[in-house]
Amino acid sequence: MVAFIELYNESEYTGIQVEAADELYHAIMKKQLFTITLVKQDAPAWKSVNYQPGSKLTLEQLYSLQQSLNAKAVLLGVVTDFKPYPHLSIAMKIEMIDLNHGQTIWAAEQIWDSADKNLELRVKKYIQTQMRTDRTADRNKLTFISTKDFIKFLCYELAETMKIN
Repeated sequence: MVAFIELYNESEYTGIQVEAADELYHAIMKKQLFTITLVKQDAPAWKSVNYQPGSKLTLEQLYSLQQSLNAKAVLLGVVTDFKPYPHLSIAMKIEMIDLNHGQTIWAAEQIWDSADKNLELRVKKYIQTQMRTDRTADRNKLTFISTKDFIKFLCYELAETMKIN
């Protein structure tokens, strides 16, 4: 089982990390790669670890997490930046750590910027393959102006990079 610790937020927009964590949790669940549980940052088991974003977990913290969360791995991350205008942009760093060895199993660090033409092509492909709609042009536009739709897309992309080892 993987314990997914609610994302931290370094952006100036409060609450964006909660929405991103929720969407990523659902995107990972949809792939059915492994059992995952979402752990809020204020959960006693997580609070007792006394983790600081960006730091490495100590052996004691790894053991404590393994015991208290009954997990084999932990997924940690941070929303490093979010800008809703002049165009949507979000930056995230996420890593999955094996609690037995402390090694990184999977990691991603990316900036999704709606002004990027490559991203526009990926969104079109995402809408065509993952969404049930006959209004793909309208849906495409909405993904670039709706924070919720944009986050849903980027969480889909993150989940797609995960593999079973």
